[in-house]
Amino acid sequence: MRSRLPVRCAVAALPKRIAGCRAGWRAALVTLLVATLGATGCAWTPAPGNRAVVEVLRIPRSRVALQKSPSLRLAIAHGASRDDVAADRLARAGCEDESVQGAYRRGLRRFGHVLLPNGMRAVRGTTIEIDAIVADDADGPFARFFGRYRGAFPARPQDYVTDRITGTTLRCTPLDASGRMRVEIHGSVSYWDYEFAVAEAARHAQLTDAQIDQGRVVLAHCATGVESWAQWLVRLPAGLSVARGDFLEIEAGDAEGGAGKGAPSRAIRKVARPGPDGFRRIHGAERVRCDALGQP
Repeated sequence: MRSRLPVRCAVAALPKRIAGCRAGWRAALVTLLVATLGATGCAWTPAPGNRAVVEVLRIPRSRVALQKSPSLRLAIAHGASRDDVAADRLARAGCEDESVQGAYRRGLRRFGHVLLPNGMRAVRGTTIEIDAIVADDADGPFARFFGRYRGAFPARPQDYVTDRITGTTLRCTPLDASGRMRVEIHGSVSYWDYEFAVAEAARHAQLTDAQIDQGRVVLAHCATGVESWAQWLVRLPAGLSVARGDFLEIEAGDAEGGAGKGAPSRAIRKVARPGPDGFRRIHGAERVRCDALGQP
């Protein structure tokens, strides 16, 4: 049976004043609306408690692997506040480590978040020295970090490296045991980036270490509209094993990447790959529709 999901169409956003327009204008507006909906379609987004069909993207095996921004999450865990965000004291920063050879490019782009002292604001291009803590080192040492301001560092032209992909970036200095680093500020953290990270922490706190270690938490997605999709963390019941590319029928929780702090989604059963009408092509890739028909 097809899932019953709330329909969020442009119709809901029409001003009530349209009803009072003259007949000619009203007909023109209706024609324009129909043409717009034909081109863009409506969005079917499963609200918490609704059933949906999703495709498994990956199976994270650590809490860090669940996080959109491990360095921002670490900054919040170490006391970075909304006041710091409002005062532009929580900065995005990084450097280029040429000593690490990546699979597709020379060097490792270290990236993280830095808490600046009172009275100092994040200004793009400012170079500073920090004391850093590792947030995620899966791609290399201190690949993602949180740091606190240590002092100013007046960079010279030879302190920069030019890469055809990333442009001109501050060159990382060799790391010492204390985590002292020199980084370039890229900008400040936005209000919504901070709020979304706080909400993510609340959602992830409802997952146990055992569930993550045993592979019973998966990241899955589905197409909510013609050009949109959403992702959910899904808890699997004991005994249900899945792999990337499998399809699940779920009871939706709060989606990832938003401000919701509710429970993650719950897997009901594994289902077969839906038929052709159960997919949308978005940016060149096929994505299963959230309201696709799920069959065992």
